[in-house]
Amino acid sequence: MNFKEYYKKLKDAKKPPSPAQQFIITLSAKTGKSQKTVRQWLSGIQIPSGDAKRIISEETGIPAEELFPLS
Repeated sequence: MNFKEYYKKLKDAKKPPSPAQQFIITLSAKTGKSQKTVRQWLSGIQIPSGDAKRIISEETGIPAEELFPLS
């Protein structure tokens, strides 16, 4: 591997997800919903179902009533 190839390999290396992105990935996997849906929950476009709220509550350690006071 030459110098240029080494540099390209570094550029192309997959970066680990940020903690925020990992949170979305985890919630998506645990709820069975897409990452897009989880992002819509976070932005307030959609409200998660009761089961999803329970899972989110368990994941965060925060009561669902506190996380979703208006729903």
